[in-house]
Amino acid sequence: MSFHPSSSSSCMANRNPIVTVLLQKPILVVWLVTWAVFSEAMIVSKEEYLELKRHLKFLNKPAVKSIKIDYGDIFDCVDINKQLSFDHPALKNHTIQMKPSSLPRRNGNDNFLAPVLDIGLPGEGCPKGTVPIRRVKMQELMRAHSLSDFGKKYIQNGSKPIVADYDPSSHHHWAEDNTEDGTFYGTKVAINLWEPIVPNNSEFSLAQFWLTSGPYEHLNSIEAGWSVYPRLFLDNHVRLFALWTADGYRSGCFNLNCPGFVQVSEKVPLGKRLTPASAYGGEQYEIRLLAFLDPVSKNWWLVYGDEILGYWPHTLFNSLSTKADRVQWGGEVFNPNEGIDQDMPPMCSGHFPEEGYGKACFMRKMQIVKEGNILVDAPKTSTYADVSSCYNAIDKGRLDDWGRTFFFGGPGGKCIK
Repeated sequence: MSFHPSSSSSCMANRNPIVTVLLQKPILVVWLVTWAVFSEAMIVSKEEYLELKRHLKFLNKPAVKSIKIDYGDIFDCVDINKQLSFDHPALKNHTIQMKPSSLPRRNGNDNFLAPVLDIGLPGEGCPKGTVPIRRVKMQELMRAHSLSDFGKKYIQNGSKPIVADYDPSSHHHWAEDNTEDGTFYGTKVAINLWEPIVPNNSEFSLAQFWLTSGPYEHLNSIEAGWSVYPRLFLDNHVRLFALWTADGYRSGCFNLNCPGFVQVSEKVPLGKRLTPASAYGGEQYEIRLLAFLDPVSKNWWLVYGDEILGYWPHTLFNSLSTKADRVQWGGEVFNPNEGIDQDMPPMCSGHFPEEGYGKACFMRKMQIVKEGNILVDAPKTSTYADVSSCYNAIDKGRLDDWGRTFFFGGPGGKCIK
């Protein structure tokens, strides 16, 4: 996918994937040509390359310490007061909330399937007063459709994101369990962890929850779960993610790739690889996530296991600033070239929910936070799969210690509605 900044470099949109290089340093030219051929990125002019560097500096704040992970990621320990979040105009003069005023009260036990994944950084994590932020690489910026689209879930089509409600050929498919409209203050869920093979850079496959409010064109949403997204991370690993939008996906982004989410955990960062993943017919793994509205500050908190990661300040939102209207749990896949020359990627294990535990993906302990900051079993829900020939969803109701449970997923392929 080509890179074309939305400002002075709009002429790039009509170029071939490999274009004339105007950079002055021959060694850099050779490196960029070699890299672009194998990464499907576009070679850019010197002016455009400098623009990329400026944006990279904006994203990657100065580090007190850096932690390199064996699979190649670097997590920078950034002063908690200087993280990218505070470049958002809605967070001007924002005072950091270091912990929620209270956690939702539990309803029943929260037993996990063993073993529980520890995804904290090596050692003690980042020093006190700093937070871990995954360092963005130049290659990741160059794979973006444009700088304004970097880190977003949906690429833009003029002023509108390319999603099903605007464009029937949006190439997204879902398998979900949804509540009826109501008043919700959060959700808690255990998500079965898989690492589906996503063969093309522009595709993704994920499993998540949604807390949403408002009409779709002005949708407010906070989302979190696991994803495999090669364009965003340059690999096929499954990773922890969180996402927000306040205007139907025109703004907001994954993780900390734009101002918004405030990280407070010193040890567990967004974008961290999740390993090991479940094996078909073998050991099963899951992650547990909780998102809830702080009854005092009205900020939306995100918790992984027992680790409080951070929050979305309520000032980012309008209709979601006091409550959510809907809760959804499930899987989503995307391929912009569907129907051209590529199939849709697998969702979760790549097997239909009818195959059951150990073979199909599940979510369990599906709970919602109701008024009074109390966790209860999810209310009446309905399953939805927009193309059942490729993906499906089956609600299992309440299963003893598993609580509210549903299975979902499928192999993908040529998905014809």
